[in-house]
Amino acid sequence: MPPRNKVGTNESIIIDALGRMPDIQLGSDDDGWQLCRWRQFVGTYTLPALPDPVFTVHIAGKPQVKTWDRDGWSELSSMPGCATIVPSGQETGWLVDGELDVVTLSVSSHILKAAPAADQFRRLRFAFTDPLGVALTRQVLAELYAPPSPARDIYVGAMVNALKAHMLRGPISASGDDIPTAAFSAYRLHHVMNAVQQRPQASHSLEEMAAQAGITPSHFCRVFRKAAGMSPINM
Repeated sequence: MPPRNKVGTNESIIIDALGRMPDIQLGSDDDGWQLCRWRQFVGTYTLPALPDPVFTVHIAGKPQVKTWDRDGWSELSSMPGCATIVPSGQETGWLVDGELDVVTLSVSSHILKAAPAADQFRRLRFAFTDPLGVALTRQVLAELYAPPSPARDIYVGAMVNALKAHMLRGPISASGDDIPTAAFSAYRLHHVMNAVQQRPQASHSLEEMAAQAGITPSHFCRVFRKAAGMSPINM
């Protein structure tokens, strides 16, 4: 899975915008995807229109990343554990003021023509919760930092194709109440994160968030830090 940095690709455009190469880059021309991890300190930057849509997962780094929204920075912020879809053909602006640490999955536009959820790639979807997409992305990263082997490469390719399939499928129709959950689960954590995203200016106490998750404040701190890489009081 060699990297592809041909002129005019998503990756070459992002490299020009950030001024550096990605930490990790792999791709499959046959399957129509390119996956990269970008990690550096950055202030603000403009990303020119991309030829292909991008599924982005906020892995770590700055917890209050914003995007340009009409005439100012968005009230909504992205934090580790959030996903964003950047459509093709749309210039975007980004405010980081800290460490940028994201994984991008570019998917060839021609593949979207047969995708049942192609409409979701026609507009910017910023900082939404996607537990499965984030989990798949983190698993791919874990494998990429493991010792290389032919078996690992096959597994990574299968995992990225699963992430691409999840991305192309679009949101599931079932509501959260229809999904059986354990006493605590990734769904409950993302439910809390989603509530914070929907009301960014409200006061979200540790006790309130822990109560929403149905666990003690100390336990909530531990699981949140493990999942998002930061303390919940820093959101």
